[in-house]
Amino acid sequence: MTLFKISLITLAGLTTFGAFAGHHLGYRWNKTKSLPSGIYRYVPTDPALIKPGDLVMACPEDNEIQKEARHRGYLPYGLGCAGGFAPLFKIAMALHGDQVDITPKAIQINGQMIKNSSRLNTDSQNRELPPMPKSGVVPEDKVWLLSDYAKRSWDSRYFGPVPLNTIKGLAYPVWTFE
Repeated sequence: MTLFKISLITLAGLTTFGAFAGHHLGYRWNKTKSLPSGIYRYVPTDPALIKPGDLVMACPEDNEIQKEARHRGYLPYGLGCAGGFAPLFKIAMALHGDQVDITPKAIQINGQMIKNSSRLNTDSQNRELPPMPKSGVVPEDKVWLLSDYAKRSWDSRYFGPVPLNTIKGLAYPVWTFE
């Protein structure tokens, strides 16, 4: 075996080991456009301790809306969530008791407009998106997951509030780029 082949095998082994070790330590790669791309570290947290504005890692619900979103390419396949979904990084914008008002132009939470929260009727291929969720007070054990970073984020503006227990933990950017 040549030195080049030995070097390649060693590099592949170290990369694989590093990926598994990083995953075990809570490091995740965000490749969606909802937040800056890069490495985030997630720390498992009791969802009941989440506060509005916290950056969280959450699992999409295993339902027809999310399956269609994955089929259309809005959500990545992955490990760690039911149905073969990859976890998502979003901001817990509204929790139990918060008032959420939804219009096509913007989402308001407790009277404050959320930047980059306009809602599209069709996607980039002119396919119809789900109906607009209803405005109202966030029910107990629910959370609105949004991104104020990206105008085209697949989040609660399209599927409404989700169960609080879909949140797996808090997320912290480690190394990101735009």
